[in-house]
Amino acid sequence: MGQKILAYLFYGFLILMVIAALILLKYQLDHKDIKQQQIDNRANVVTHNDSRTQSSDSTDNKQTTTEETAATNETAQHVEAGPIIEQTDKLSYLDIYHHRNQAKTCQSIFLKWQSEGSKTDLTQIISTPYVYYGDPIYKLDQKPPGTTKQKELLQQLKEGCFGLWYLYGDDNPNLQNEQFLTTAILENIELRLNKTPAKTPREKDIKQVLNLSLQWQHRFTELKQALTGDNSLTDAELTNINNQIQQLRDQQIQIVDDLPTRELNSDSSRQINQINQEISELNDVLKQQKVKNPDTIQQAKAAFEAIDQQLFKHFYTAYGEVFYEALTTMVGHDNLRYLGSGLNTGGEADHQRITPVNMVLEANNLRTNPWHRETINSATLLYLCELGMDCSATSRLMIDFCLTGYPSYPTGCGLTVPEFLRQQLISPNQWTDVQSLKNSYREIFNG
Repeated sequence: MGQKILAYLFYGFLILMVIAALILLKYQLDHKDIKQQQIDNRANVVTHNDSRTQSSDSTDNKQTTTEETAATNETAQHVEAGPIIEQTDKLSYLDIYHHRNQAKTCQSIFLKWQSEGSKTDLTQIISTPYVYYGDPIYKLDQKPPGTTKQKELLQQLKEGCFGLWYLYGDDNPNLQNEQFLTTAILENIELRLNKTPAKTPREKDIKQVLNLSLQWQHRFTELKQALTGDNSLTDAELTNINNQIQQLRDQQIQIVDDLPTRELNSDSSRQINQINQEISELNDVLKQQKVKNPDTIQQAKAAFEAIDQQLFKHFYTAYGEVFYEALTTMVGHDNLRYLGSGLNTGGEADHQRITPVNMVLEANNLRTNPWHRETINSATLLYLCELGMDCSATSRLMIDFCLTGYPSYPTGCGLTVPEFLRQQLISPNQWTDVQSLKNSYREIFNG
């Protein structure tokens, strides 16, 4: 009798285990559905923000565009197959390229999330606004609250940045006010971009110009080094001179700090000028101790000219992204607002490169100076817009003008780049010159 009872208990226990397993399986399936919905929603944040920039690809064949769109929609299906970086396997090369550029704009937000947590006040990244006549003047440590349109654009930017973090970040996203790693996002996007095949003509040209950009920068660095020369003084001697220069600069600061009103008088001015002379003499010593090798210079010039010619061919393009990448490489900076203003100084090596900006100015018998800088810069931006670069009201460039660049233009929020330039930045008289310079771009590079 006792054995029968034990048998019944044993079979009963097995039945309970089966029921428990079924309940657990159902819970996991339900939880997976909820998780998948969250993934879909977050992945759509990124693809939605890229819709404008991707629309310019209508010049490529329709079949490829359809495949790219389908690939974007399928991204969430691969989330649980491995690390977050693998969620992008079905995104096109162009999708990931635009994510790369968007991540650059998100850097200030990423840094605040990393240091202060996801609930931090992002309105702090809104830059001090341009002061029009009659506007209130704020102290250096003050700035007015953001406008409604600025906050709306900031919210869109925040959502897009969160989407990038979800797709490419090393941490699993959570909505708690916790600090989390964001430093690897841009690097992860770059890695994925390098592994993704370029299929359309536009993508292939972008990939090629990015590869050339790295080679160009390497050769330009070698050229600058060759033209600068090698040090003939020892490290100890160089350190000693640099320390002397720093001490002299500290003396200048101390002279100003010791003044009762911080206004220079004749005696303090004389002392500062004397110190400037001493600093100049020490800098001359640093410059004159350089030894240049003519053979090294000749080799560096030849290597640079070869890659420079290859890169320059990419200015004759119908794609805004290609022109943009070639231009940022050649001018030496990625400051969108001042992309057409001229070169980032490279010293003597600057004379070895000619940019499209130089060519357009020369075609109009103009030279780069403060009087022409605004017009040639605006013309450059308009030409990029004409080539299909994203110039919408939510583009990287308008985020810079409206939100994060200095100064910000709150009244420019909601405008496209051409609208903003014409209505907010350029006078009617200047606008005629801007149009003329933009037409020169078209005639020279796309005529």
